[in-house]
Amino acid sequence: MKIEKLPDSELCVMLVLWSANEPMKTSAILELLSGDKSWTMSTLQTILSRLQKRGFVEVTTEKRLNYYYPKISEDDYRELETKSFLKKFYGNSCSRLFAALADTHRLNQEDIDEISAIIENAKEG
Repeated sequence: MKIEKLPDSELCVMLVLWSANEPMKTSAILELLSGDKSWTMSTLQTILSRLQKRGFVEVTTEKRLNYYYPKISEDDYRELETKSFLKKFYGNSCSRLFAALADTHRLNQEDIDEISAIIENAKEG
């Protein structure tokens, strides 16, 4: 199955589902989103329906309540987003990405050490 890029609203819902360790009912999802979004139950149900149709979530029903859980892992989706971002903005060049980070964020020694550790791990594995 080909994974598609999610619009921001659907990604917000998926982030909540990925953070859960069990299927979630709609009201629990809405409660966790309430700090960031002022969505109605109807809006959330529409988004969940779209996610289900696109193959991102599965739904089970127990005692007339729907419980949602992710069918696509966060790691698989993050890989898609990373590849797309790197290709779109940096021509698939990690060195261009790091140069941009250095120019715009004034990397401190801790950042440089973390990047170095990532590079070392990539060399080993």
